[in-house]
Amino acid sequence: MKLIAQVARYHRKSMPDLEHEGFAALAPAERARVQVLAAHLRIADGLDRSHQERVTHLSAELAPGQVVIHLAASRPISREIAAATKKADLARSVFQREIVFALPPGGSERR
Repeated sequence: MKLIAQVARYHRKSMPDLEHEGFAALAPAERARVQVLAAHLRIADGLDRSHQERVTHLSAELAPGQVVIHLAASRPISREIAAATKKADLARSVFQREIVFALPPGGSERR
């Protein structure tokens, strides 16, 4: 429950910090797990910005210096990509890579 509470805490605005009592109380491996899970949840939250399930599929690819997240969508998702890009701050820090969002070739947002 402590891990879930910390993931929920960091899925929005603040970044994990050892000055936060609950986060500091976790073992180092647990803190790392919280950071990874919160990083994923922050991106997912951004990709569902409109709460209309516009992103229909995603896959991730590790590239040199990047994590490329390939997206398919049922409707335009420029706002979702903008929100996810903003919320990818923790993922950039945790994975030490840029986070890039990519649509299918031709810019089509349908798959």
